[in-house]
Amino acid sequence: IRTPAIVSVYPNSASYAQRSSVTIWGAHLPSSASSVYTCQFGLLAPSVCVFVNSTALSCSLPEVPTHFQSQNLKLYVQIYLNGNTIQNTDIMFTFTKGIIVDSIDPSQGHSGGLYSVTVHGIHFADSANLKCRFGTKVSNAVWVSESKITCISPPAPRLGTVKLGVSNNALDFEEAHGGFTYMAVPHIESLIPAHGVSHGGTRVLLIGTGFWPAVGLKCQFEHVFT
Repeated sequence: IRTPAIVSVYPNSASYAQRSSVTIWGAHLPSSASSVYTCQFGLLAPSVCVFVNSTALSCSLPEVPTHFQSQNLKLYVQIYLNGNTIQNTDIMFTFTKGIIVDSIDPSQGHSGGLYSVTVHGIHFADSANLKCRFGTKVSNAVWVSESKITCISPPAPRLGTVKLGVSNNALDFEEAHGGFTYMAVPHIESLIPAHGVSHGGTRVLLIGTGFWPAVGLKCQFEHVFT
């Protein structure tokens, strides 16, 4: 009989407010009417795990007492089968303060995407699982500080406003008020006049479609922005 083992937990972090389940990945996990799995995070109250298959269990997150919630809390995860410890490799889980999103800049861009969007708030984690979600599309986020991150808006199949959320664990997203609005891609049809003096200063009228009154709207002549 192969020895059961626990390999990892996903996600490996969640905010104190989350009451979702985590997946415990392992190997050679037995299933029978007499197999009872429990999980324990540090010294918190243990909870019952649900057997998924021979490599996975689903475990509910325990409630963390409020006096522990003043800072992030990293705990060992232990899995028991019928009261006996299953071998593991020092698996850790971190409870964190919940993200609060204050603002995003810019809050709109054209549907072609690839805008650098700055998100301001608190409790952003410097983690590989730090993500932004535009509607249903998830993009990587770059951690700047606990109160600031940046992410790139993905292309959108249609115009309109989508929810913009941020997650420290790539699973639980906190949404920004107002969301992110996708506008039409600007298209220039003609210029009046089409030429001017070499030292600059000529006022040019652009005629086309998809223009909107965005903050910081600029024209680009070769490598020069005006």
